[in-house]
Amino acid sequence: MDNSLRGNLLKLVQEFVGSRCVVSDGTRLFHDLEISGDDVSELLNKVNQQFGTTFEGFRFDAYFPNETDGLMYHVARLFGYSSRKKSFTFGHLVKVVEAGRRFEPAEG
Repeated sequence: MDNSLRGNLLKLVQEFVGSRCVVSDGTRLFHDLEISGDDVSELLNKVNQQFGTTFEGFRFDAYFPNETDGLMYHVARLFGYSSRKKSFTFGHLVKVVEAGRRFEPAEG
């Protein structure tokens, strides 16, 4: 795995969450970093532009809420609610970019 690829992806993610945020392979873009709605669309568009990765057929709503619902999920989390959205991790994003196309993460 090319460390410069990982570093460039990390910089893209940090544009949305700040450079102080700790991001590892297991870090979930929505559940942990609270990236949702238009921000996810913009992030994936930047990944496409920078790396040529295609996200054709991506079921955005299975992994990420829209902007308004994202806020509601985060407020609800303060009261113990856990989102049922699928997890999309930074490590999976790295693998998607390496493959050049979107694919479903392994379950488990």
